[in-house]
Amino acid sequence: MNKIKVSVIFYGEGYIWTITKSDMISHILTDIGLRHKFVPYGEWNLSIETINEYDYDVLFIVDVDRKTSSFYFENPIFSNLNAFKNNRAYVVSQENWRSFGISGANKILDDLFKYLPSGT
Repeated sequence: MNKIKVSVIFYGEGYIWTITKSDMISHILTDIGLRHKFVPYGEWNLSIETINEYDYDVLFIVDVDRKTSSFYFENPIFSNLNAFKNNRAYVVSQENWRSFGISGANKILDDLFKYLPSGT
């Protein structure tokens, strides 16, 4: 799975943020062998100017505000990213990606295997 790079960003109330190295999502991605973008610690918020740094092969957007997918695909902040242009951007639910424990990990893994091509 280490052929592709994945990034995870959250969107809610007009803010964009990402995962840290110690986040459960980061541990899951590492454990299954996916290279991914994270902040080592501290400030999670991203500015619009730095969003391109998270434009990897696959982009997962955790939808905190429960927007429709069209909100992201029509929003120039997101739609100009290569992951969107290449149809490799996926809007996922906060309920799945912010759960904890074994059940939470399984929900994230379900989405990863649903959206990532086999053999990556």
